[in-house]
Amino acid sequence: MAAEKEKAIDYSKIAEALNKLAETPNPKSKTLADHLREPSVKEAIERAKAAGYRSDAIVPLLAELGIKTTTASFDATWSKLKREDRGETGTKPEGKSRSTSRKNNPAKPLQTASEKVSESGPDAGAEQAGTGGDKSKSKSLNKSPTMGGAFNENDL
Repeated sequence: MAAEKEKAIDYSKIAEALNKLAETPNPKSKTLADHLREPSVKEAIERAKAAGYRSDAIVPLLAELGIKTTTASFDATWSKLKREDRGETGTKPEGKSRSTSRKNNPAKPLQTASEKVSESGPDAGAEQAGTGGDKSKSKSLNKSPTMGGAFNENDL
């Protein structure tokens, strides 16, 4: 440990080594999109696809030549690049919405079976709902069910 303290750090050697390293770019720093954007690679892929080759034939060839990826990743990246070429922003095109939200249609309040009022009176509704027994006849179907706890002074 004493030897480590005595050894001085030579910053010029560090800078020299890093400069030498920087002379050759790191191929791993490029993304798949960066590799596929290279004009010669892009043209070759377009020609292969035009000749009828699918991604599952192109991806192994790319892997042999140093661009390792999966077919799904290649397809997603290639689609993104083609959208960029067409000038699309990357968002889904405007069209029929698949959303099921009810932003434009305000929700109607849902009525439970105990809140529905039947035409023949509150007791008939209880019998039709199948709650059965004399106990259901004594309940008023027009009254909202109360939650437990001290929410209402009458419930205490």
